[in-house]
Amino acid sequence: MNVDIFIRTYEKDLEWLKYALKSIHLHVTVYRNIVITIPNASLLSGCSVEKVIQVKDLKDGYLGQQLTKMTANLYTDADAIVFWDSDVIACEPVDVSEWFFNGRPIVYKTSYNSIETPWKPITEKAVGFSVEWEYMRRMPLVYFTDTIAASSKWIENKHGITLKRYLNSQPYRSFSEFNAIGAYAEKFECDRYKFIDTDTVELPKNKVHQFWSWSGLDSKDLEQIKQYIG
Repeated sequence: MNVDIFIRTYEKDLEWLKYALKSIHLHVTVYRNIVITIPNASLLSGCSVEKVIQVKDLKDGYLGQQLTKMTANLYTDADAIVFWDSDVIACEPVDVSEWFFNGRPIVYKTSYNSIETPWKPITEKAVGFSVEWEYMRRMPLVYFTDTIAASSKWIENKHGITLKRYLNSQPYRSFSEFNAIGAYAEKFECDRYKFIDTDTVELPKNKVHQFWSWSGLDSKDLEQIKQYIG
């Protein structure tokens, strides 16, 4: 099975991306390609190992990056995609197979009854059915490429418009790509995935650290990253 690491980035995250890529090359194994999508590919002209693809953005860049992820199947023919954000740093050696269980991607989920989050009504509006779980629990997130394509198609058919038009019509930040994909996957392709309720298990150690790029890359972050990748 071919597995690609997929990153959607933009100009303000390039400093983070530098460290994310270094951590992947240092610690992560058994993937095929690192695919980086960005609205202005010339900003990454120095990349020689990764596949850099220019993508169109939306007026709202927050929704634009979600559109890119929801259509990741257009940019890679891998069997499965590991979604990796620019502010995610691999902390120690990890084989991508650790994010699968008997060939099925592992998806952690948490009941909306046990957390406070705005995503439930937003996701239900997008997919058109009741959703009881929040699926955006920890990075990285792994899905089969054809699931991503099918979930986008489902939303388009449900609303009778393209995914781009649907996203452009939504109120400020009222979409969650990973919750939409997760909800679709569990409802229609449950047997292909290993869904794990976070309230019923002791979560294994996460070998990646997700920072918060919007807060800026400060000296404390850099010191932490240095401990991971030298």
